[in-house]
Amino acid sequence: MNPYQPGRGQIEEPPNRNIHDSAYGKIQHPEKLYIDDSHLYAASSRGQVALMKQLLDGDADPSWANEDGQSCLWVACWNGHGAAADVLCEAGADINAPTIGGVTPLIQATICRKAECIKVLLKHGADRTIKHGGFGGDLDALQIAREKNYKECIALLEE
Repeated sequence: MNPYQPGRGQIEEPPNRNIHDSAYGKIQHPEKLYIDDSHLYAASSRGQVALMKQLLDGDADPSWANEDGQSCLWVACWNGHGAAADVLCEAGADINAPTIGGVTPLIQATICRKAECIKVLLKHGADRTIKHGGFGGDLDALQIAREKNYKECIALLEE
């Protein structure tokens, strides 16, 4: 009889703190973690800062992007994870890297009204002048915010 079998009056087996559930199944984490860069993208999309730091310590590329050019920083901003965006910027992510459609992390954060990410990107020197043509003309982040009347974004981008 397994003394750790739950439901039979025994204690449950303590969780292994080095196991992580990812989109790719359970992953055993060594002290320095590096699996592949898509794991950093997945962690960035979920705002899993501690896991991101482990992956970056294990030499994951902070500027990695998928086949659509959506970088780890872009997806963190799309999902509004300001702390994750900050970690990636500190690790040297390309702050102005556009998707294949020309959307930079700052433009994406503006489109999605993610004020915390806008603050982080501006703190790290994101280029406010880069334009995106998907809104009826070449517009930068401030122009997009004005067109959509996103008051909080406008205030941040005008500072």
